[in-house]
Amino acid sequence: MYLKCSECKYNVEHVCTNTKRKKNHISLKITTSPYWCTFKKKARKSRGKSPRTMLMKALDDLLVKVCRKRANYRCEITGEPDGEGRGKVLNVHHFIGRSNYRVRWNPDNAVCLTSGKHTLSPWSAHKNPIWFRDLMIEKRGQAWYDNLRTEAGEMGGSIKHTQEDLLAIKDRLEKELNDN
Repeated sequence: MYLKCSECKYNVEHVCTNTKRKKNHISLKITTSPYWCTFKKKARKSRGKSPRTMLMKALDDLLVKVCRKRANYRCEITGEPDGEGRGKVLNVHHFIGRSNYRVRWNPDNAVCLTSGKHTLSPWSAHKNPIWFRDLMIEKRGQAWYDNLRTEAGEMGGSIKHTQEDLLAIKDRLEKELNDN
């Protein structure tokens, strides 16, 4: 049995799939439809973002604002201000990766860099991490590095924050952003 897509007029076939998990489940098999056919896209429904996901995104945005303010809207390596063009836009780099939730929203873990020093040039934080680590220890001090490593946890350090923890982090970041 064939159906026609209302927009692109391609054939869509009803297929009976005899699987062990779903007996006689009817699915749609698009035989000749192009990738842009809306008939394919109707099958997938997007889920809305959870309040936790939206709060985590807001925390990421707040951290960016706090980091830029702390760095006086300049790159912490070169001292260049935020600009336009390749390698000149300010980015925020997490010294210890974002996947470590113990220090993900810690402003001490964030470094304000131009995109050149963040990822684009051979001497960037992502392409040459050992050079970057040594440079940041030289700029911020060994005590900063030791405190950050201790807070991050020596063995992975991944935790899951509760909603109350995330709201407390948000309050702390907003307070730091509004100070001065």
